[in-house]
Amino acid sequence: MSQAAREHVVVINRYGRALAPYESYIDHDTVAVSYISVPAAAAEVPPTAASSVVVETSGALVNDADDRAVIVDAARRLVERHGPLCAVVALHEGDLDVAAEVREALGVPGDRPDDLAPFRDKYEMHRLATEAGLRAPATSPARDADDVLAFGARHGWPVVLKPRGGTGSTGVRRLSGPSEVHRIDPDEDLVVQSFVDAPIVHVDGLFDGRQLVVPRVSRYLGTCMAYETGRSLGSFELEDPRTVKAAGDVVERLLGALTRRPVVFHAELFDLGDDEFSVVEVACRAGGAEIPMLWREVHGIDLLEVAVGLQVGRPLEDLVGDGTTDADAVGGWLLVPPQVNRPCIVEAVDTAGAERSAASASVPAPGTMIHAGGGYANAARFRFAGATSQVVEEQVRAAAERVRLTCVPVPEDVLVLVGSGGEAYREYAMASAARKARVSLVNRSPATWQRAYCDATYHRTSAEGMAEIVSSKVAELAGGPAVGVMTWDESVVGEVAQLADEIGVPGASAEGVANCRDKFRTRTTLEREEGLGVRFRLVHDLAGGRAAADDLGFPLVLKPRSLAGSAGVTRVDSLAQLEQAYNTVASSGFPGLMNEAGVLVEEYLDGTELSVDCTVVDGIATAANVAHKRVGYAPSFEEVGHVVRPWRHEPWAGDVQELMLKVHARLGIVAGVTHAEVRLTSAGPRLVELNCRLGGDFIPLLGELATGVDLVGCAVDIALGRSPEHMPLRDSVAQVVFLYPERDCVVAEVDMTGCAEVDGIHSAIPLARPGQKLVLPPRAAVGRFGALIAVGDSVEETDRALAEATTRAVFRAEPDD
Repeated sequence: MSQAAREHVVVINRYGRALAPYESYIDHDTVAVSYISVPAAAAEVPPTAASSVVVETSGALVNDADDRAVIVDAARRLVERHGPLCAVVALHEGDLDVAAEVREALGVPGDRPDDLAPFRDKYEMHRLATEAGLRAPATSPARDADDVLAFGARHGWPVVLKPRGGTGSTGVRRLSGPSEVHRIDPDEDLVVQSFVDAPIVHVDGLFDGRQLVVPRVSRYLGTCMAYETGRSLGSFELEDPRTVKAAGDVVERLLGALTRRPVVFHAELFDLGDDEFSVVEVACRAGGAEIPMLWREVHGIDLLEVAVGLQVGRPLEDLVGDGTTDADAVGGWLLVPPQVNRPCIVEAVDTAGAERSAASASVPAPGTMIHAGGGYANAARFRFAGATSQVVEEQVRAAAERVRLTCVPVPEDVLVLVGSGGEAYREYAMASAARKARVSLVNRSPATWQRAYCDATYHRTSAEGMAEIVSSKVAELAGGPAVGVMTWDESVVGEVAQLADEIGVPGASAEGVANCRDKFRTRTTLEREEGLGVRFRLVHDLAGGRAAADDLGFPLVLKPRSLAGSAGVTRVDSLAQLEQAYNTVASSGFPGLMNEAGVLVEEYLDGTELSVDCTVVDGIATAANVAHKRVGYAPSFEEVGHVVRPWRHEPWAGDVQELMLKVHARLGIVAGVTHAEVRLTSAGPRLVELNCRLGGDFIPLLGELATGVDLVGCAVDIALGRSPEHMPLRDSVAQVVFLYPERDCVVAEVDMTGCAEVDGIHSAIPLARPGQKLVLPPRAAVGRFGALIAVGDSVEETDRALAEATTRAVFRAEPDD
């Protein structure tokens, strides 16, 4: 089927693919599926999408008029590109209204604004419920404070004030009496309701236009309103047939009063006792929190898939078959929010073993920012399953009592961080930075996982765009909190140093970074200082390489002039090896970096290789962390592992510290955290290279695990003009090993869950994904499929843990021929 002949569907998306895998809901090969996404969901669009448009909206949970205009315009542009629409899909309640507007504006089948009004307008919903003979709290529009006062006088206090077209409990307020009634913004569209002091149940399932299909009735533990104030929220499914039938009958009558169309629904009822229920409200979408995942895992029905299927015109019976589920399975869930005002930073999570009784658990990592405005994403989240309602209720209640999410206020000082790096290698660093400062991220690609650690994110597409964003952010905050600028991304370290110099905030210095990025400048700058020089030549062709070899003698090291990560660095022991390796070294590359012309030919430095991380304040470098490198894939210098162990009493420690003082001063590095590579030669320690950024390969994390020194935190402190905390707190051992395939390949599966179960293993991290091509050195650098990090009291202890964990790693791949 040609592109032009394919049907065209637009998805208005706020969700990640783990929650809503649209590519499994709609065949993207036979249907042209376009996406209109908010920035946070942009990277979650399947690669098989016909188009992807990112829209900047107000950020409100429910799209306002300006948001709707932007989205309708985006839909028109997609129609111009891919042809008329046959369906518009939206799953989030805040997007239902705009999806209806797109359908109406472009003549697309499906719900229009009038169809949604009984669900989206809480006053209209309660009016229709009352007309249908259902019990419901008194409800009235509230245009101003006088309306609220009059309602309270007529129906009594307390009352509940809520947005007329809101979602969840956002903006819902309980007013105890007239003294709590303040001025109401005339632009707010509100309703006021009588307060009902009764527990709440929720009913979820499907409605075929006449009756309920596979409904499940659950009792809340806590309330949505209390959740916004730091109280846990959960629920557990009920089994009592009378209660289930009574609640289901109320919801069936309510839905029948609102629509004759099939819908996925989430209803809430006040439980008045004796199987009597009063209407709270109902939504024509799947429930929030853990409800869609719980249904998927426990009951075998994907409510989101059904919702998508209905919106693209599939009959309900085709989506749910005979409508049966596992009648013996009972589900429940729990959300534990922070207990301080948001925004805040997660400091620690104590699950008290709740994850062992849960069918599934998702816990935010320390350093995660929990933003203002509520929401469920950054809570500690648990799903439970059991044979009876009583069993599940006990699990939910026990977890609610024991689990604690300890949070602290967001720091006042602001760090403008340029470039996040990849999630696998740098999430720990983002978390550490967030604990130290309010992070504003300036990134090449739209932020996804990084948003959990950021106060603000900015997408830049060029160096000029980066400079403009950073400069304007610093100017915006002038006169307020301390502001710093930093990066750990080698590809922009020069630009960031230049900006720091121009703006007048602490940084390495643009000249110092240039001296380090260009390894030829490093060598020429240091050769005039006694004890720092290394014999070298810069050559521009193979003939020059031969001449350098004649002059310097073998063994030699060939290296690109200005790359990173050991890319292209090769040892040669003979003229034949030099001639074979030269072109490979000269043509090497590294993502995001331009290589300066020429190949550096250096004498080979014998001895143990270390990496040395230094804090630099006012030009004085202090060695804070030392890692022993493990190198493989000779003649390349692939770093296959690193070990941080006690080093301050080693006989070479003083000489290494002295070397760091000299090279930083000579190269002009005045502030920051740096990462040096050093060889302990027979003539004393010599510098291999110096990087004006945090080390990679988890080395800063190893340092923190082994010594208690948070190198990321030190870098943030220095960028903000504060004194770094670089004194060690302990002398443990931390080690990382990287796992490689046996040959070049295309990854089919990486599963490291079994590795994490080994005693002493701190982390087991997949580094490759299915479909990814891995190429081994020397043809490419870092062709790894996983990383294992171990912590212990000795190198031998961590070696044993890593050896055992390595045997448990599952890796499948197809040869790349």
